[in-house]
Amino acid sequence: MALQAALSFPLAASRRSANYDSTVWDYDLLQSLPSNHSEEKPTKQVEKLKNEVKSLINGEMEPLAKLELIDEVQRLGLKYQFELEIKDALNAVYSNTSNGWPYDDDLYATALRFRLFRQHGYHAPEDVFERFKDEKGEFKASLCEDANGMLSMYEASFFGFEVLGNRACFGYANPLMKWIIDAYEQEQHMNPTLLQLAKLGFNMWEKLCKAYLTEAKWYHKGYKPRFEEYLDNAVISIGALFLLFCSYFLTAEKITMEALDYIDKLPTIMHCSSLIVRLTNDLGTSLFELASGDNLKAVQCYMNERGVSEEVGRQHINDIVHKTWKTMNEAMVGDYPFSEPFLSASPNLARTAQFFYHYGDGHGAPGSETKGHLMPLLLQPIPVIS
Repeated sequence: MALQAALSFPLAASRRSANYDSTVWDYDLLQSLPSNHSEEKPTKQVEKLKNEVKSLINGEMEPLAKLELIDEVQRLGLKYQFELEIKDALNAVYSNTSNGWPYDDDLYATALRFRLFRQHGYHAPEDVFERFKDEKGEFKASLCEDANGMLSMYEASFFGFEVLGNRACFGYANPLMKWIIDAYEQEQHMNPTLLQLAKLGFNMWEKLCKAYLTEAKWYHKGYKPRFEEYLDNAVISIGALFLLFCSYFLTAEKITMEALDYIDKLPTIMHCSSLIVRLTNDLGTSLFELASGDNLKAVQCYMNERGVSEEVGRQHINDIVHKTWKTMNEAMVGDYPFSEPFLSASPNLARTAQFFYHYGDGHGAPGSETKGHLMPLLLQPIPVIS
């Protein structure tokens, strides 16, 4: 219902824009950066492995096995190395199954075939999913027991136009993902850590989507939130908590249930980091974003609530940033079910935000100050006296 309400608001005649200058962090700049690394030629071993994979893709096998192999190659990020082989293999599967698919009653196989065909530009009608519906036109409740099939259909939904396309948004993907998680929890050989990871990821996305919808409703209603009301939502909508959540899996040597449970409660160090990112972002970008007709930011919410000047409002936000740093520093010495380098991710993210927004919007509209500080940091090593 919340999604429908948000989508029912009238849209502006043109898209809001803060009229930013072109970003300096573009492809041409990155390509112009000096590099001391020479490009190594492929080794014989690499060529041997590539030829073995090509032989696998070109080899004889059942249609489903062929599609699974192609899917695995793509998931491993190797698609670009075997584009011709994948195209030929899909052509063969498409031609050989155009008059009949031997896995019509297999949701996993049907969804996998549909997704790969749509992804590569083949004609793939959505009516192949009709047999999985009940007399009311809804997907059968018994499908909940088929976790692989449901996950396969969820991935296929992002390539849908009609039946599946209407459900690939938050309003469908979240209930479907919850359905998949609930089904997996009932499996005999369920992995507790994997289950907790799925639940935590779902909760994070749900919070983020709700925060975005709240901001959308405020904008379209012209609502001016109270300062604390704004902060409660903005600390989520900035997305920093989700970045920190992802960083745990990139840095942890061992993922534990205890750590996942702790992260799910949003500990002080993570909340403080997210709050600093939000407030420094507001201080650096609010003038640009207000010019585009965006929502009020922290400074303006405080000004409206207290009836103070912008100078006083900005000073108050800066004071909160300083106090939040003190709180996070104190929290850093606590006992946690995780260690470095994840523990330092929170203050490091906050430092990064302060760097980029210290002179304004150093990300969206970087001026000479931000660029001037960042380029020497990345590209100019400190001279060493021999």
